[in-house]
Amino acid sequence: MKKQFNIVFIALLTLSLRLYADHSLQLSFTQKKEHVQSASITITLTNNSNEIRHILLWNTPFESQLSANIFEVKEGNRTVPYLGRTVKRSVATDSDYVLFEEGETRSITLEMPRYYQMQDEANYTISYKGDIKSLEQSKRTQVEQKNSQPSITIGFTPQKKSTKNISYKVSPNFNGCSSSQINILNTAHDASIVIARDAYTVMQNSVANTTAPRYRTWFGVASSSRQSTVTTHFKNIYEALDTKSIRFDCTCSDNYYAYVYPYSPYVIYLCNSFWYAPTTGTDSQSGTLIHEMAHFNIVANTDDYVYGQTGAKALAISNPYQALFNSDNHEYFAENRPYLAMYLFLDTDNDGIDNSIDSDDDNDGISDILEIANGLDPLNASDANEDWDGDGFTNAFEISFGSDIQNANSHPIWTPIMVGDIIIFVPSH
Repeated sequence: MKKQFNIVFIALLTLSLRLYADHSLQLSFTQKKEHVQSASITITLTNNSNEIRHILLWNTPFESQLSANIFEVKEGNRTVPYLGRTVKRSVATDSDYVLFEEGETRSITLEMPRYYQMQDEANYTISYKGDIKSLEQSKRTQVEQKNSQPSITIGFTPQKKSTKNISYKVSPNFNGCSSSQINILNTAHDASIVIARDAYTVMQNSVANTTAPRYRTWFGVASSSRQSTVTTHFKNIYEALDTKSIRFDCTCSDNYYAYVYPYSPYVIYLCNSFWYAPTTGTDSQSGTLIHEMAHFNIVANTDDYVYGQTGAKALAISNPYQALFNSDNHEYFAENRPYLAMYLFLDTDNDGIDNSIDSDDDNDGISDILEIANGLDPLNASDANEDWDGDGFTNAFEISFGSDIQNANSHPIWTPIMVGDIIIFVPSH
């Protein structure tokens, strides 16, 4: 005998988003009989105002696929994990908005187990926790909940495999990437390791309850527990970038930076905006990789509560705990542009430049990015003068000419040239 289980929709069956006095948008949930077995719900948005609205599709049910954790799904007291993608976005353009005429209604049907781990035979309570934004709004307006909201119980008989788990092979490391994109990603990956390592290092050495500008700007007022969480997050991010086999997927054509599925480490999808970002700096390629790595549930399990430096700074002030779990706060702390001090002047090579902004931390003439790319230690100057492949050329010399420091058959070639009446030999590759 099949048991019948219920999805319960409460608290936000009818949601009013007050944009202006006497004007509102109304969001409602229903479930059609033919959608019971798939646990699909129909979400309807109505413009009840007497004016048009240009609605931003981002992080709403009306995107082509769910791109943020905008629902709270609970099995009893247990919050059901979100399995969908989380996206780092660039600035919104006209194409990201959709026009709602006055009185217009639009609906979309979502198969909830595609996005949430609804695999047990149980009652599920689903509520909407997002917000809806329009061009007509002067600022973001959270969904207003009335004291008395209608509720509805909808029957759901789950199949044995209602959850669509997403799994990927780690190899190959690149999917759908051109040779130029692979080169860009290799450089960005090396740079992300450098700034993640520096972020972890300064957090390891930060004083208790730090008042350092860099920490307070991105994570708010410090406490021992919150500092410990940030330190653990950057430890996990650095180790994942440095030691895990990451798969970069270049097949995305959307105008995002990147996205991931948090429960599918370590696959990162790179989108259009990523390729136009700088390697380092604010909203950089290396910072984007840190942003996305932080999303993985086994790394830092962050979300996208806000985007951009302005929003991230405001979140650190208003809600330091939530800032601990916002990906952009981690990215901007690691990128550290503009530069903010941690009251820890870490200067390995004593050149007067803090490691976090020094491109060559050990002053051996090889940039930190090139050292990591070639397997050298960016904090150890001595390995530059070693000859790892025994071909008679130092590691630094080979790197400067583009040869492989771990392959004796790859080395600079002495080429004779005439300088007046004198023949001299210069290295070439």
